[in-house]
Amino acid sequence: MDALEFYRHVVEAVESGNTAYAVTVVLSEGSAPQVCGAKMLVYADGTIRGTVGGGDVERKIIEDLVRETPRIPHTVKYDLAGKDKPTAGPCMVCGGVMEFLIEPLHNPHHLYIVGAGHCGIELSRLAKRVGFFVTVLDYRPEWANKEKHPAADRTICVPIGEIVKQIRFTPDTYIVIMTHGHTYDEDVLRLCVSNEFRYIGMLGSQKKARKCLDNLTRDGFPSDILARVHTPIGMQIGSQTPAEIAVSIAAELIAVRNADSV
Repeated sequence: MDALEFYRHVVEAVESGNTAYAVTVVLSEGSAPQVCGAKMLVYADGTIRGTVGGGDVERKIIEDLVRETPRIPHTVKYDLAGKDKPTAGPCMVCGGVMEFLIEPLHNPHHLYIVGAGHCGIELSRLAKRVGFFVTVLDYRPEWANKEKHPAADRTICVPIGEIVKQIRFTPDTYIVIMTHGHTYDEDVLRLCVSNEFRYIGMLGSQKKARKCLDNLTRDGFPSDILARVHTPIGMQIGSQTPAEIAVSIAAELIAVRNADSV
């Protein structure tokens, strides 16, 4: 695979928001199986494009990335003549040293805004500025489009019942529910809340939030899961306008994201 094709796949990976890593040989000494600059793209499911030499070392890099899902760029070094020497295959005779640069191509903090209205417009703009990968979802094509949400990484027009097909649920998934007129907020919460997520919140009043959670409790949703739902959503700053509401929600998202580092 030539460099142009490789970087085309890199762009596709970045734009998709899915987990992927660029692996580049930055040191190749002795009898190593690849030269400096060789590149490989590794996806979350372990599939690859390109190669950095094949054999046990390449296999170990892939397995480690799939298992550990690192968030920051880093390097790894292997001594092919010592403890990292391959045990089988065509690279048995390799006796050099290789070092690889591992670069995550994705933003792990993926925010899904379900509802592309006025508050969604303000939040998509602000959330992108504070470091989230932003996807906006709505069933109305006149709102779920790039013109309304120029800062969003993706805008998707999709029926409410198919929302979950567009969300990749992980420990770093953030979901904000604010459908038009709150018509489908409870429906979306039902679809999402039993999946894996870092944050899920729903816009609305105290009364609406209590009624929604009572309905889900009555229908058998576990209390420990419902306890993780942020509703009413956002920091209490007396917000009124869409922009102010977006600020309060963004502040809460940042607080959750940064909780591990405080």
